[in-house]
This record gives sequence, structure tokens and C-alpha cells, in this order.
Amino acid sequence: MNVVHDARDLGVPSNATLSFKQHIQNIVSKSLQIYGWMVRTLVTRDRQVILKIYKTIIRPNLEYASSVWNPTAVGKIQSIEKVQRKVTKLILGKNIPYEERLRILQLPSLRWRRHYFDLLRVYMIVYADNEPEIRKTLFTFNSEISNTSLRRHRLALYKEEVHSNLLKNQFANRVIDSWNSLPSLLVTLPTLQMFKSNLKRHLMNTSRPYT
Repeated sequence: MNVVHDARDLGVPSNATLSFKQHIQNIVSKSLQIYGWMVRTLVTRDRQVILKIYKTIIRPNLEYASSVWNPTAVGKIQSIEKVQRKVTKLILGKNIPYEERLRILQLPSLRWRRHYFDLLRVYMIVYADNEPEIRKTLFTFNSEISNTSLRRHRLALYKEEVHSNLLKNQFANRVIDSWNSLPSLLVTLPTLQMFKSNLKRHLMNTSRPYT
């Protein structure tokens, strides 16, 4: 039997340690190349033009399939964030601190946005009636193993105790506490579009989007 140490799924390279280091390096490098092209090519420094290019071309590259590779290591988080740092500095200059630049431009940090996408993914999996096996593979509802109420919403997920950081940081484990802490009225909204807009509003008010 051949042992494969590296693989690629939906364009995301990974290895046996699931560090996704190479993928993060790739997307940061590609994004900085696009940023360099933008700086060299654009005559204007108009805020709206630069933000439009960033949101349309650069940021999607940094967020594709982020639920798969979302890092917890500080170095990787900062490596991704430095792209947005450069863009905001291009618009507002270096004399304004990064957090303040984000606030002025109404740009949540990329780490915050990955958390937001994680929760969107949970909603889509939980409500994937046409593919229930995906949900059962990744998640178990508390109600499926116990009748005890923990004062959580009816879609609360059961969290198994895991001891390795590799397992703790995987999507199916890292999202459970955040999902379970969401208000019942939010997680039971009937459509994804309603959930998206209300989730964003909730997280903007309860977390620190510009930190």
C-alpha cells in the first residue's frame, strides 16, 4: 500500500500534520503579488477603488475554503493579516494604527471573517437536509445523546473531549463552543441569507471585529 504524505483537495494542499503551512504561504504570496500589481498599475489612490479591487480580487484569494485550513498559530494568523495591513496602509497611511484603520474602513480583521465563515458553514451543514450524512459525520446534536437541557438552543452540538491540539483545532471541534453560544432565535432562522445578515450583526456587536 502506498503512503501519501501530501495531498490536494479542491485546490488546498495539505500534509499528514494538517498544518496547511504551504497553502497559507501560497495564498499570501499570490495576494502580495496582486497587491504589488495594484500599487504599480493604479494611478489613483481613491479609497473606494482600492477597496473594490481588494474585496473583489485579493480578499477572496485569502478566504477560499478557510473552514478547512483556518489557523490557530499566531504566526500564520499574522502572515495572512499582513496583506490587509498593507492595503489599509496604502489607503490611510502608516501613521494610523491598524485597528483604527480597520474601524475607519469598516473592514473586520481576516481572522474575524474566518470565524464568521466557520459559523456559516455549520449552519449549512446542520440544515443540509439533502445530505444528512455529512452532518452526522461531523456533528452530533446534544439532543441525540441526552435529554438533559443545558440551557442551550435545540441545535446545540455535542462536544467530545479531545486531547491533541490537532483535533481541537479541526473545524468540527473548534466551532462547537461558538455555535452553541449563539442565540436560539439566530440559529433557527429559516434561510441562509437571513442567518448570514443576522450573524454578521450579532458578531459585530458581541465580538471584536477590528482587533
